[in-house]
Amino acid sequence: MAMGKRGKSVKLDSSREAKSMALVYHPIHAANSLADLRVEGRDAAMENEEWMVRDTQAYDELSKLYHHAVDLQDALVALYAEWDAVGPKLRKWEDAQLGISANILFPLEWAMDDGEDRRRISAQSDLRSAQELLQPNQPFLTMDETFTLLPIQMDPASKSLSSPTRTLDPDLTALNALHRAILALPNQIPPPPTNVNPKRSAQVQKMRDQGNASLRTGKSSPPSAAQAQEAIKLYTYGIEMATGRPGWEPSALVKEEAGVLFANRAQAYMAARMWPEGAADAETSVELKRAGNGKAWWRRGRCLCEMGRWEEAGRWVRGGLEVEGNEQDLSGLAKEIAGHLDKSGI
Repeated sequence: MAMGKRGKSVKLDSSREAKSMALVYHPIHAANSLADLRVEGRDAAMENEEWMVRDTQAYDELSKLYHHAVDLQDALVALYAEWDAVGPKLRKWEDAQLGISANILFPLEWAMDDGEDRRRISAQSDLRSAQELLQPNQPFLTMDETFTLLPIQMDPASKSLSSPTRTLDPDLTALNALHRAILALPNQIPPPPTNVNPKRSAQVQKMRDQGNASLRTGKSSPPSAAQAQEAIKLYTYGIEMATGRPGWEPSALVKEEAGVLFANRAQAYMAARMWPEGAADAETSVELKRAGNGKAWWRRGRCLCEMGRWEEAGRWVRGGLEVEGNEQDLSGLAKEIAGHLDKSGI
């Protein structure tokens, strides 16, 4: 709506009215937008100034760190220089300390030891050097000069000892009493020690018998895996007992017992189809007892065959035949190996 010249209202077109209003308000919106942009520009400038201040502070901190690192480097260089100056003095001091220990302290300790005469002689010479260093131009007393030989007499009849020196009376009295006690024994010669412990021998034989019983089954059926494992355990106990004998017992007895037990355990390993272990035990048995041990020769050969090592088995069996002669089982195994090698064309 609009007013005419005489105050009458005039109806305007709606589209034209909208366009007129837009033209009127457009400068206002543009001014507001410009003001907003100015505010945003001012805020951005302030924020940029803040970031510049922060960058300046960070740069200052980095500069301080850099100067501190330079100072530390200078301090390290100074320390290295001081070490170069002090190091040789410290090394000389260490060498002097080692020299004192080697030339004075150690010989003094050796001189106090009443053991080997060779050390005592060396200690005497070093002790003389030490005394010359500590007290020059002073007389040195040797060990011979400080030793006093005390007289001791023995009665030809009673064999008792005596001395005019009273300091030896307690020791000689105890020694004479021990001598009289030995003479009073019914048998003056003690019996020789037993060379072989019979209890250990009985235990070794028991382990061997129990292991054999574990493998013993009917003629038609081989031993089971459980029986083989039990036999292996018992034979192992016997081997530990046999090889654990004291050193003064005859070594031939140890070899005899262990040789048989290793051969038996090889058989138990074969029953359990443990071919490498059986071959190793059989070889050990042969090393302990080469002659008269045909079973061990045969068992290692059979284990090698079961592992497919036919050529090695042939060489082993031929070596066994050279020692055992024409042993029946070894001869049969040699023929079997030869036949297999012929078929394989080896």
